[in-house]
Amino acid sequence: MLTTTIPAYLYQEYADDDNLQAFIDAYNQATQTYVDWFNTVGLPFYPGLNGPLLDWVVQGLYGMTRPSFLSPAIALGPLNTVPLNTPGYPLNAFTPAAGYSISDDAFKRIVTWNFFKGDGKRFCMRWLKRRVMRFLVGTNGLDPNPALPGFIVGTENTSAISAHVVSGTLTVAISQSQLSAVGGAMPGILNLFQLAFQGGVLDLPAQFTSYIVSINP
Repeated sequence: MLTTTIPAYLYQEYADDDNLQAFIDAYNQATQTYVDWFNTVGLPFYPGLNGPLLDWVVQGLYGMTRPSFLSPAIALGPLNTVPLNTPGYPLNAFTPAAGYSISDDAFKRIVTWNFFKGDGKRFCMRWLKRRVMRFLVGTNGLDPNPALPGFIVGTENTSAISAHVVSGTLTVAISQSQLSAVGGAMPGILNLFQLAFQGGVLDLPAQFTSYIVSINP
């Protein structure tokens, strides 16, 4: 890796001009600053990036843009039976869809899910459960280090995750109590995973009729 630039220099006939020499020195310092920045910023290592730079690198290297999705709208009670907001009918209500902001951490988890190669190329339930576990506990898209305080194991322990396919429907069930026993997950990540998985944001090498995430106590 290039660590220093080839310095610019003055022609010999101008070497005794202090002003021109100061300009050349300032130019060399500026170019070296750019080289130092590129060597330290770690552009290919997206877990270490944030903000617009993260978006630019992920789009440039992987062709992926930061996703956006909505939570589903919820209707409570039978619609078209009683006018909305009628006193005495509290169940006759409607909760509109809410937008979810994809944080840098969540975006990195999604990128890792879609492009991580360490689980192999063949889809199986073990492949799926390891990916789910990595998404839930892997801050910035990285595998958790089992030696860190608060983590008993890494993604190899998928006891909190179960998955099965019935009539073309892939269901992933997550036990919050068992997940807590192996280090837990950051607040809100379970709901985010549910929306991303059911909304097709997370790629799978197999197609199913529908996708369900069940979050259990």
